[in-house]
Amino acid sequence: MDRPDIDKHSLFVGEGVTIEGRIDTGGRIEVHGLVTGDVSASEVQIGAGGRVEGAIRAARLDISGFAGNSISATDRLLVRGTARLEGDVSYGSIQIDAGASIVGTIREQARVIPEETTPAIYASVPELHQVIDPV
Repeated sequence: MDRPDIDKHSLFVGEGVTIEGRIDTGGRIEVHGLVTGDVSASEVQIGAGGRVEGAIRAARLDISGFAGNSISATDRLLVRGTARLEGDVSYGSIQIDAGASIVGTIREQARVIPEETTPAIYASVPELHQVIDPV
């Protein structure tokens, strides 16, 4: 297979293919079949006919099919109009298209402000700086 979007750390699960067990990679996973087990990758894409029945953790997550259990996108979660999510959903940023279905809890992950940006924030709001850090 010669696809430029698939590198050596990627996994493609085609239609009609079933994988049982945990999948863990630093690369990309694209699911058009069925995965029963937990999935962890930098990027996960679930096609319209794809299903992941297990916990999913990725920086970027693009769902058109089914995802059930715990869904965590630390960076970006894109929920397409054909998607169905069930379970606990957490995200850094989210886009939900019309027609998508989410059954469960949805929460934004806490954003951490890097320490080096903190003085710039205080400088732009001096009265806040005095309340938080009365030095």
